[in-house]
Amino acid sequence: MKKKVEITDTTLCCSVCGGLNVERKVWADANADEVLEDVSNNDEDTWCRDCEANTGLMFKTEWDSQKRKGVVMNNLLTNRQWNIEGTWYAPEEHLKRYKSVIKTDYITMSSSAGDWEGMFVQKLNGWYYFIPFSQENNYPRSGFTLYTGEVFTRTSVISEEVWEEVIKDFIEIYY
Repeated sequence: MKKKVEITDTTLCCSVCGGLNVERKVWADANADEVLEDVSNNDEDTWCRDCEANTGLMFKTEWDSQKRKGVVMNNLLTNRQWNIEGTWYAPEEHLKRYKSVIKTDYITMSSSAGDWEGMFVQKLNGWYYFIPFSQENNYPRSGFTLYTGEVFTRTSVISEEVWEEVIKDFIEIYY
């Protein structure tokens, strides 16, 4: 059974979904079950159980205030970087774990090292945000670095035709 969380000025939530089912890395005394030091330095050190991803944390009161104002920029997965372990498709799978990400696809896959680029759609507050991403092989270390860019465009509807038109426009501008 989930513990009821009382919302205060210092209550933290997921910066993407606003949920309270969040975690962060700490050093703890294994025998006393006491937190000694908070070691979370970035989004990689936090976890949202609802999004099942490293999302970053923010104060719940701030998140609620932004939601009331219709501000979603802190919730968009823009200008982020993650180190991802796994196969060539692990970075795309990482994006798909966010509940707000409704579509992902690669645009270029010509590098045999897996240095590929793509686009994903994130739905927030009734808008569909098209955001480019790229992945870079971390050789000789394992895994990939996943980067997300700025919002390319946003639409109020999504369909296969809209997706294809946005990708076509993106390719014409950047390739």
